[in-house]
Amino acid sequence: MANLPTKSDNPAKEAGVSEPALAGAAVQTGEAKPKLAGPERALRAASIFLSTADGFRLCVARYGHPVRRDYWIERLREALAAERTHLVLVDFMALGETSLLDGVRAALSGESAPEGWRRAVNVIGLEKQLPGYTAPTGLQRETNPFLAQANLDRELFPRDCPVPLLLWLTPTGLGALGREAPDLWHWRSHLFDFEEPDLPEAGGQVMGIAQLETAGAGTVYRNRTELERAAALFSEALQASIQANGPSHPITCRARVNLGNVFSQLGDYRQAEKLFRENLSELEKRPDLSPDELGPALGSLGVCLKQLGYFAEAEPLLRRVIELYEKSYGREHRRVAAGLNNLAQLLQVTNRRVEAEPLIRRALVIFEKSYGAKDPKVAVLLSNLALLLQATNRHAEAEPLIRRALEIDEESNGAEHPRVATRLSNLVSLLVATNRVAEAESLMKRALAIDEKSYGVEHPNVAIRLNNLAHLLQATNRLAEAEPLMKRALAIDEKSYGADHPDVARDLNNLAQLLKSTNRLAEAEPLMKRALEILLRSQFRSGHELSNAKVVGDNYRQLITDMGWPESRIDEGIKKLNQECKRAVGEEGK
Repeated sequence: MANLPTKSDNPAKEAGVSEPALAGAAVQTGEAKPKLAGPERALRAASIFLSTADGFRLCVARYGHPVRRDYWIERLREALAAERTHLVLVDFMALGETSLLDGVRAALSGESAPEGWRRAVNVIGLEKQLPGYTAPTGLQRETNPFLAQANLDRELFPRDCPVPLLLWLTPTGLGALGREAPDLWHWRSHLFDFEEPDLPEAGGQVMGIAQLETAGAGTVYRNRTELERAAALFSEALQASIQANGPSHPITCRARVNLGNVFSQLGDYRQAEKLFRENLSELEKRPDLSPDELGPALGSLGVCLKQLGYFAEAEPLLRRVIELYEKSYGREHRRVAAGLNNLAQLLQVTNRRVEAEPLIRRALVIFEKSYGAKDPKVAVLLSNLALLLQATNRHAEAEPLIRRALEIDEESNGAEHPRVATRLSNLVSLLVATNRVAEAESLMKRALAIDEKSYGVEHPNVAIRLNNLAHLLQATNRLAEAEPLMKRALAIDEKSYGADHPDVARDLNNLAQLLKSTNRLAEAEPLMKRALEILLRSQFRSGHELSNAKVVGDNYRQLITDMGWPESRIDEGIKKLNQECKRAVGEEGK
């Protein structure tokens, strides 16, 4: 085998699939459930109402700050998805001049729900339409035309919005709606109170509004893949929360996870590991942990350790994740599916594909049921299943799954999104494996350009694209073009992961194979030997055979055979290499 394939989708970087994993504190059955706090009660009531109400029903959610509002909306969206209810978002901050009814009508006509699902409309950004209500008390206010029009349109809402309508408003906005649109206001069915005037404290002050805004801005930049800026903002928010609340406070722990996830996206897994370990240590000091708090800590650490090649430490975390999710939420919950996928990725790396395949297939069924067939989270699982099928030479089964995943991500995220680059790269691997090189090259160059623009030129994802492009060039006998790409990929991965990582071994093997193809055997031998040493040490640490170790071992044996080594020297050299690597791993634990 001339080259090792690049790794598959990294679920830690894709929304939804790396949902916070749970492990550690088992949930006890048969005990009284804890009383829900105010916003948690509001969340529970809103999710029940919006998933069961028929026809037009007006309800209002009161909130205090946009950062917390967005947090609760995401929680609500997840809760409704579990009940097969699709939340249609209308953000008036992003709309031009339009009425409330027109904005809702346009959103409903432009966004359908998965087949068999209900819909509800979620409206935010109404503050933009209420500028008059920011004046100090006592100043004369003119009639607000937006609210006046909403009041006039009240009779049209049941016809044009035949689903529940949830308006998010601050206390000031609520007062404005009651005064300026009294007839519409009287139609309300429920008021859900998400306001948090006093966030929970743990012996210190809560994070101030400025720090909440910093964390919220970090989320915006992360979603735009402006990761360096996001990291700086999340770091600022973390330090502010540590000073205000202490290191174990829930807000501090969330800030740590946010920052660690951004470092993971940046490819700095060692810095992410440090944050995730610190976070778990702080959380375990608290006796009142909930699954929603412990989950992100355990899940993020487990996936990060897998990325770093610490498979033996990662696997029990990922297995405990699934057990706890199943006990907490049931076997068909989307969080269980996320845990199944993450464990399956580790099983594939450790050459246990037979065990991995049913886990991915089960996760895919759950996600399609939970989110619908065209959700980007489904695309991740389609792609991961396709890569497993490709690795077991089932290319005909794999290709339609990869193409379906690509179509979903292009439609959902746009043609220049990093997830599209991942799908393109996976499709290229399949095309090369099935001798369709001409179709593959333009797709690979497009994927590389997307990731360089999104992440910068030294990101691990860029190394994957460089390796795939180099493999393609090598397949078309353009070795001089391929070599600098392989060297660049090696430099990126050594910087990102360290010199002893399995991805570095992959890069070394591929470069050594190219050198061998150009008859530079003496240059190739130390690179191939180092690749084999890395994989052998990793195998001894994990206790499982790595999928690439046999390939590299066979490549090394063939290389030194071609160099004229006698059979006895080859056998003795490989035996000695195994013994030295095993001894080195044994000494690591002393």
